[in-house]
Amino acid sequence: MMARRLLCVAWQLLAGACLAVILTTPASSPERVAAALALIFVLPGLGVLEALPVRGIRGLGLLVLVPAVSLAVVILDSAALYVCNVQLGTRAWTVSLAAIAVVAAQLGILRSAGHVRWRWRGGRVRVAFGGLAAMIAGGVLLAAAVVATAGSASKQRRDDRYTQLWALPDPTGARAATVGIYNHEGAAQTYVLRAHETGRTLTISVTIGSGGTWSSRVSYPAGERSLRVNLSMNGNPAPVYRWVQLNLTPPR
Repeated sequence: MMARRLLCVAWQLLAGACLAVILTTPASSPERVAAALALIFVLPGLGVLEALPVRGIRGLGLLVLVPAVSLAVVILDSAALYVCNVQLGTRAWTVSLAAIAVVAAQLGILRSAGHVRWRWRGGRVRVAFGGLAAMIAGGVLLAAAVVATAGSASKQRRDDRYTQLWALPDPTGARAATVGIYNHEGAAQTYVLRAHETGRTLTISVTIGSGGTWSSRVSYPAGERSLRVNLSMNGNPAPVYRWVQLNLTPPR
C-alpha cells in the first residue's frame, strides 16, 4: 500500500512539473511536447485508474487502458470547459488536466489508506477489463458527439454574426462619400473607423447596438483619387476587422 501511495505522489509531482513546463517553455520545445503528451495520454488515466477499485489489469491491458482513459478524460474535460464558457486554449486544457490528474491521484492515496471505499450492495466493486473498456469506449463516443455538436453550433453562431462596412460616393458629384456600418454581431459593439486620405486620417469612434446602423458623410479635397476606410472593433484601432477602398475618380 505504501508503494502505491508513493506512486500516486510521484504522479502528482509529475503532473505539476508538466504544468510548469507547458506554461513556461516555447511551443516548439521538445520538453513542452513531452510534457503535453504525458498530460494528455498518461497522467489522467493513471490517476483515474488508481482512484477506482479496478483490479487485475496488468501488462498489455494497462498499456491500452491508460491512454484510453486519458483520452476520455480529455474529451470530457473539453466538454465541461465549453459548457462553463471557458475558452478552449492551451492554458485552460493544461491547468484543468493537471488538476484532474492531481485530484484523481489524491483519491487513489485516500482509497489505499482506507479513507475512501467504493461499495455496491455491500460488496466491493470489481469491473472486468472488457466491461470497463466498453464503458470507456461508450463514454468517449458520447463525449465526442457532445463536443462535435457544441462545436458545430458555436461555429454556426459565429458564421451568423458579422459587421457590414460600406462607402458610397455622393450622388450629386460633391467631393464627399457616405461611410456606413451595420452591426450584425448580436450585441452592442464599439467601432473605430479610420478614413485615410492624402495627408490626413479621420478617426471616428462609435458604439452601435445589435442590428443598428450608422453612417456619416466624409469630405475629401479636390484631386483626391481614392479613399480607404478601415474598421476595427472593441474600441481599439487594431487589428483591422473590415476595410473598403473607394475610387473617387476613374484612373487615366
